[in-house]
Amino acid sequence: MASEPAVRDSNSNGTSTPMAVSTLDNFEDLLTMMGGLTDSCFRGYVGQWRTWAPPDPSTTDSTSNDPQMLQEDINFRLFKQVSTDPITVHQINLYQHPAPVAAGYKQYLSGDAMSGRPDGYAVREWTVKPAGILWEADASAWRSVQDSSTPPESALVGLAVKDRSLALPNGALPWKTNDTEAGSNPAPWFLEVIIREPSSHAHRWGILLRYDACQLAHIRTMHEDFVEMAQQQIEAEFINPSSFHFLPRHDRLPADIDQWLAQSTAADTHVTGAAVTLSYDNQHKLTKCTHPCNWSSTHITGNHTTWTFPDGLYIRVPRNIAEKAVTAPVLTLELGAVLSDGCLVRWLVEYDNSISGRRLLTKATYEVYPLVTA
Repeated sequence: MASEPAVRDSNSNGTSTPMAVSTLDNFEDLLTMMGGLTDSCFRGYVGQWRTWAPPDPSTTDSTSNDPQMLQEDINFRLFKQVSTDPITVHQINLYQHPAPVAAGYKQYLSGDAMSGRPDGYAVREWTVKPAGILWEADASAWRSVQDSSTPPESALVGLAVKDRSLALPNGALPWKTNDTEAGSNPAPWFLEVIIREPSSHAHRWGILLRYDACQLAHIRTMHEDFVEMAQQQIEAEFINPSSFHFLPRHDRLPADIDQWLAQSTAADTHVTGAAVTLSYDNQHKLTKCTHPCNWSSTHITGNHTTWTFPDGLYIRVPRNIAEKAVTAPVLTLELGAVLSDGCLVRWLVEYDNSISGRRLLTKATYEVYPLVTA
C-alpha cells in the first residue's frame, strides 16, 4: 500500500501549520517527478497519450455520452541534469503526430516543434530552471491588481508535491465571456496534473484539459512508463515506438466514482485519507500544509460532468468555465486516478468565482485514499 503524504509539524489530528514554500522548495519537489535525475543520460517517461473530444451536448444519442478518442500517440518526456548551481535541467519532448491536435498546444508545450526526423517525431527541448512565473512562490506578478504585469488567466503555475504529484493550472479562470462583448474570445485555457507511482519512478499518470473560448475542447490522458535513453539514442533520429512494451494498464473506472469508492472500501461511514494543500496567503505567497481528508463530492454542481477513461483516470469538471456559466462562488475542478497499488488519488483545484474580472486560483489540494478492500 502506498504511503500517504508526510505530515510535518502537525497537531494531534494530523493537521500541520501552513508553511511558506520558497521557489527553490517548489522546484526541488518538481525534480522528484522526473524519473530520477542524472547527468549521465536522459531519464524520463515514454507514454501512451490519448486525445479525447467531449461528446456533443446537444445530442440525445445514448451511445455518445462518453468522450470520443481522436488519436493515440506514443510520446516521450526526457530529462537530464546539466548543472547543480543553479539547478538546471535539459528537457526533451518527442511527439508523434504534431498536427492536427498537437498543433494547438504549442503555447502550452513551450515553443514550436522541430520536425523532419525520419521516425516522424517532432522535438521540443528547453532548459528547466527555478526562474519565471512557473515555479515562483511569490505570485504578486499575476495575483496583485497593483503589480500585475501578466494576465492571471494566462499565467501557468507549477505546484509540486514531493515524490507524488504535480499540478499545472492557469492562475485564474477566463473572465471574459464568449458573447458579443468586444475582445470576448479568451486565449486557450489549460490544466494539467501528473501523478507518480508512489514508491518508485516506474509509472506516471497524467491528464491535460484544454478549454477554447471557455468550452472544454480536448482531454488528453497519459500513462507513462520509466525510460532511460542516451543522448546518442535520441540523436540517432529513428525511434521505433513499437519496441517499447508497456506494463499492464487498468480498465476504465465506473462512471459513478462515489459509489465505486464506497463499494471498494471497508469504511462504514467516511472514506478517509491524507492531503497536501498548496494555497496563497494575503501577501500572494505560496504556502503548504498537510491534513487528514474525508472523501466528499459537495463541490460537484449541475455544471460538472464526470468522465472516466482507460488506465484508471477520471475527471469531474465543468464543460463551460465562462463567468456567466458558473454560479457557484467557488469553482472546483477534480482530476484523479487509481494507481497500480489500488490507491485513489485526486487533485481539487479551486478558483474564486465571486469577484467579477478576477476569478483567481486560491488553492490546489492533492488527496490520497488508500483503498482497503471490503
